[in-house]
Amino acid sequence: MTSLIDDVKNISDADLNDTINALYSESNRRRVVAEIPQQVADAIDHYQDATGITAKRRPVDGGYAQWAQPTGALDAYRLGDLVTHGGKTWESTVDSNVWEPGVANWRERQGDTVPEYRQPTGATDAYHKGDRVTFDGHIWESLVDGNVWDPAIYPPGWTQVK
Repeated sequence: MTSLIDDVKNISDADLNDTINALYSESNRRRVVAEIPQQVADAIDHYQDATGITAKRRPVDGGYAQWAQPTGALDAYRLGDLVTHGGKTWESTVDSNVWEPGVANWRERQGDTVPEYRQPTGATDAYHKGDRVTFDGHIWESLVDGNVWDPAIYPPGWTQVK
């Protein structure tokens, strides 16, 4: 870093102004890139609220709404959405989920019971921080997002609850 500061001391005023402008532009670009995912998520939330999708997906009669095939990103299921499909309750494990439960990107929910650990196939069905599983007769909670390892293989990723 010191050599960069020394180099800056020796450049012309025009080059210094160009460098300042380039750094300012890059700083703004990084800020915008960091903010866009949340803005997109907020826009989809607003769209789903305004079009009634959110209301249709609320729990009904003590159960969850029936899964319906999304037509695209605007009506896709969000991370954590719960649906009923094939007589089972499913939780979406990703945002923008257009897949049918039981195929990919869904985890079966079994009421208040903690599900058995199931080896994820990759990032799309990995366990999230706070997810609980039963493994080797004990209940474990994931300490990290994107957890694809069982508690025996990666103990730092889990804490034993019971």
